[in-house]
Amino acid sequence: MAVMAGSVKMACQNTEFARGIPLLMLNPSAQSATISPDPQKPCPCGTGIEFASCCAPRLNGSAPAQTAEQLMRSRYTAHVVCDVAYLLKTWKAPNPQSVNPDAIKQWAQQSDWQGLVIHQTADGGPSDQEGWVEFSAFYLDRTQANATPTRHRENSRFVQHDGHWFYVEGETVATSTGNDKTGRNSPCPCGSGKKFKRCCGP
Repeated sequence: MAVMAGSVKMACQNTEFARGIPLLMLNPSAQSATISPDPQKPCPCGTGIEFASCCAPRLNGSAPAQTAEQLMRSRYTAHVVCDVAYLLKTWKAPNPQSVNPDAIKQWAQQSDWQGLVIHQTADGGPSDQEGWVEFSAFYLDRTQANATPTRHRENSRFVQHDGHWFYVEGETVATSTGNDKTGRNSPCPCGSGKKFKRCCGP
């Protein structure tokens, strides 16, 4: 079931959503300060639940993700608030040495998060050891005048180890109307105010 997030105007480090490769491995010099959202406002991940009761407990470590989807949502929120430490803590990258921190930092500084849609999940429950979450993340390139939202759709793999879920890697998914839970005439989840078919839809 698709869940839509409101418009989010914050930038953060990312390759998971931008290029579909394993998420960032940053050195301290490449990390930016964490942004603190209003605890009482809806969580950036799009559940409709206030941040304090949704992803905040994941990010501060008081309530680790119980499912792959919960981790996926919290990692999206971590991108929004620039919580690089959380991204690294919840990532088991196959080859982190291949990631360029400077390139990630440069890309991050020109991106504004617009919304998240969860299309479907497979496994990834509390008793599973592996799970997949297919999602779309929307962002704007701040360096372009009159930029329109860019959509990145990915199927991410997660594993559970010692009671904790970790992101491993993801594959970019080609958009397909028949496989998209957002109706073509529905408002676009990126927050543009346009219909999905006239904005980020396939």
